[in-house]
Amino acid sequence: MTQYPQDPNRPSVPEYGVVTNQPQHQAPKKTRRWLPWMIGAGLFVFGVAIGTSGSGDTTTAPSPQPTVTKTVPGPTVVKTVPTVPAICKTALADADKVISIAGEGFGLVSEAMGAASEFDASGIEAATRKLNTLSEEKLTPQLAAYKAARDACNS
Repeated sequence: MTQYPQDPNRPSVPEYGVVTNQPQHQAPKKTRRWLPWMIGAGLFVFGVAIGTSGSGDTTTAPSPQPTVTKTVPGPTVVKTVPTVPAICKTALADADKVISIAGEGFGLVSEAMGAASEFDASGIEAATRKLNTLSEEKLTPQLAAYKAARDACNS
């Protein structure tokens, strides 16, 4: 068998092993096992922050609803229709607004968690600033309006 001269710059085959047409083994993707825990912890902290902002005075008994009585001519038929006071409707509308603001807050928490998963400190800080602005400019005044309407409805 004839041996050919080898290029001195080219390593010999045993250094590389057997050459095949098989695809190279790729390392598995790195899983971020801490990400679901961080998201859960962030949502828990946000929920606690919203929950502790309430007054805590929820033991008052509801007041009886006023009723409207209408008399229809003809056979005596009396219909009693309960009505909801306007201030109570206002309290319910304010509660809906507070819930929508909380939804915006969850979106911002999601941004912060995404930045945390990428180890992006500036992204986390930006999302936190947005969350604080949302809390100060929208949530606090709306929550105060809700509490005032709720208290007026309960009295």
